[in-house]
Amino acid sequence: MRVGLVGTGPWAHLATGPGIAAAGRADLAGIWGRDPDRTRRAAAALDTRGYPSYAELLSDVDAVVFSVAPAAQPALAVQAAAAGKHLLLDKPVALTVEEAHAVRDAVAAAGVTALVFFTDRYSTSGRAWFADLAATGGWRGGMVRWLTALDTPGNPFAGSAWRRDRGAFTDLTPHVISTMTAAVGPVLSVSGTRGAGDVVHLVLGHEGGRSSTATLTVLAPPAAAGVEFLVWGDAGISIMPARESEALACASAVDELAELAGSGRTDHPCDLRLGVHVVELMAAAAIS
Repeated sequence: MRVGLVGTGPWAHLATGPGIAAAGRADLAGIWGRDPDRTRRAAAALDTRGYPSYAELLSDVDAVVFSVAPAAQPALAVQAAAAGKHLLLDKPVALTVEEAHAVRDAVAAAGVTALVFFTDRYSTSGRAWFADLAATGGWRGGMVRWLTALDTPGNPFAGSAWRRDRGAFTDLTPHVISTMTAAVGPVLSVSGTRGAGDVVHLVLGHEGGRSSTATLTVLAPPAAAGVEFLVWGDAGISIMPARESEALACASAVDELAELAGSGRTDHPCDLRLGVHVVELMAAAAIS
């Protein structure tokens, strides 16, 4: 499967670009971004072709992997689906329910395959943890502490305007919902409260009456930065192991996209249904 990469930011360099290149079922055909100079530099860094226009990239690939800001993704995804291209979308799928539904409807109308790159759901360590939790059973809830420090020296995402403008709720909540869905069970509701700056404290209501909580920020002091996902229940406490390379997780996502596209199947735990559900939950979240 020939795959085009859309976006030239840090995530394209760290995860999606190397991930496509490492996939066994796909070839990185090229990259396109809105800034021609950044596109040329990214193409050189990834040893691939830089396309002068999005339309030209679409005409030359079977699938598209997105590494763009969430405000830009929906329109690009609708255009790619309409052109018959399979999609690996970034999270969140969109910033509004209406845009998420537009992507969903375009994918359905075109009959293409669309997955969402919720990183932990494709990582080897994450999948092993989820499988162990399922085999053990008896988990009653979970907790998340995710304190990111964009201002840590050398952080490649320090210049991400949308992360600074929209904060942890937009950036991190989609991952929390996806990961805790796999760990504790389907998420039916999100509520919570805001703290200082971009801090949010969330309560996720899961199927069966279970619940999990999360404290999130992308503007933590560097000394306080850290990530911890855990579940608790009859067997005690289980902590999710550290994630390995994001690029390897992306390679798995790309390979699974290629496999699904070739089989005609549409079912996948991280397909567009979950991506749209996450946007719907966030839009309906009762956060004061």
